[in-house]
Amino acid sequence: MAAARPPTPTPTPPPPARLGSLWSTLEDQRGAAVPLLSSAWTLPTTSGEEAERPKEGFLRRASAAVARWWGAACGAVAELWALARADPRKPVFAGKVGVALALISLLVFLREPRDIVSHSIWAILTVVVVFEFSIGATLSKGFNRGLGTLTAGAFALAVAELSKNLGELEEVILIMSILLVGEH
Repeated sequence: MAAARPPTPTPTPPPPARLGSLWSTLEDQRGAAVPLLSSAWTLPTTSGEEAERPKEGFLRRASAAVARWWGAACGAVAELWALARADPRKPVFAGKVGVALALISLLVFLREPRDIVSHSIWAILTVVVVFEFSIGATLSKGFNRGLGTLTAGAFALAVAELSKNLGELEEVILIMSILLVGEH
């Protein structure tokens, strides 16, 4: 008499996302799957079943690998296309940031190395930090960044002059100002 097999357990579905969370919002907008933002989207790899199959020729394995990679690339492009269709402003913004970074990088690399290379990272970093989704927000952030730089420069100059004029207390004033700025 054959022993009765225990029933195979069915996989439990993942718990639903909390209402109002980022995941629930994405699930509402795009359906149940969120492949670009979860571990469900992976590059194709060799599974255990494929390792047990008999050896194939190099061309078959290479063509199968290319086909898997092509499928993954097409899936990624389809997801990006769906993202762009959901909000057309996002790819436009990405294009603007890309063009701005390309232009500033081109300006940096066309200059002679001794002129600007030592401080070129600040130009690229400024583009990344200041660029915003709307023109008004970008202008406001750029203005605030410039005003903050000028104000900090003026305070640094004032502290340097004050400490220089106090003679023996120069180091104390400098250390106190550094601690005061570091505290805030």
